[in-house]
Amino acid sequence: RGMQSVEDSPMSGEPNHDIPILLEYILNSFKK
Repeated sequence: RGMQSVEDSPMSGEPNHDIPILLEYILNSFKK
């Protein structure tokens, strides 16, 4: 599971999951 935690963290060099979440968060904030 240690490997998974490293993959999930943006420090792994693949923030592919963080970017979409940030975009959605920004879009939601604009909708408000």
